[in-house]
Amino acid sequence: MAEAAERTGPRARRGNARSFRRALLHAKERAAILHLRALLRCANDMRWLEPDPEGRPRLCLLLTRALVRAGTDPGSLVERCAAAGLDAVQVREKDASASEVLALVHELRERLRGSGVAIAVNDRADLALAAGADAVHLGQDDLPPAQARALARAHELAIGLSTHDLEQAQAAGADPAVDYLGIGPLFPTATKGYARGIGAELALAMQRAAGKPAYWIGGIDPARVHELRGAFGFAVSSAILGAEDPVAVVRALRAPRA
Repeated sequence: MAEAAERTGPRARRGNARSFRRALLHAKERAAILHLRALLRCANDMRWLEPDPEGRPRLCLLLTRALVRAGTDPGSLVERCAAAGLDAVQVREKDASASEVLALVHELRERLRGSGVAIAVNDRADLALAAGADAVHLGQDDLPPAQARALARAHELAIGLSTHDLEQAQAAGADPAVDYLGIGPLFPTATKGYARGIGAELALAMQRAAGKPAYWIGGIDPARVHELRGAFGFAVSSAILGAEDPVAVVRALRAPRA
């Protein structure tokens, strides 16, 4: 009886109260740390979804290793392009296994750590989350953005959506699950097999209708950027990956527009 009284008496209750307060304090500290991490992540990795303060177009590299110039290491290429002004890299490896995509994203995370360059994964929200990527980019026939958002839950995962006409852009603009758009193809492109492009006039109308950050894509290279005034950003693949001097291409694409 005495032992039972000791376990439930005033001393035990005070001990329980102290334990509860410590647990509550620990929970509050953990919540504050997680909140701070989220704020820092937004301030760093989400800059690619904010207008460039110098008025330059943002630039996303679409990475498909098969398109990289022979003899060039893809990871090294991305690292050099990041130092030259890249804002984001989207891993677009449609023929790679899940484990290969995870390994590639982990490599890029290490190479780009502290650079502020965001990493997106094409099509697969589950792989983006598993790899700790900053974004997933979805096509019109992929997982709906709302479902991707539900899968991400509290994770700071940006969701992009490819759009090809004004109606799709308007729908993406109205969808709270969509953070940014891909708009295109601007020009005919062998990379995606498009024989015709939508042109800069329609692309600009789509960007304005959506009212969200938009990366224009499709056949874009330094010789054509003068036709693309008003673009929030460009998403480029072959012109960088196959270039003899990819760093020079990145600098040309990010040059301020008069």
